Amino acid sequence: MTVEERVISIIATTLGVDREKVTLESSLMDDLGADSLDTMEVIIALEEEFEIEISDEEVMAGDTIGEAITGNKNATKQGLVVVKDIIEFIKKKIG
Repeated sequence: MTVEERVISIIATTLGVDREKVTLESSLMDDLGADSLDTMEVIIALEEEFEIEISDEEVMAGDTIGEAITGNKNATKQGLVVVKDIIEFIKKKIG
């Protein structure tokens, strides 16, 4: 399984949505119905799957997990955390 396939599978499973509904352009909040707690659960599941740690410093670098992923301070509020951003973030973390 590719990184992309693994991330999509984890997001679908964690959020309880059909895998087909999760696309690269899907917003976790707007399209998949996630709230901030759901987003944190996705991040925790990704940490476990990829055996990585998203440090407190990375999360605290922004006000939200969305900013940590996208670099956009208002990402979570604006529903801007999309699947492709998460995939890119994970790819950077695992090198």
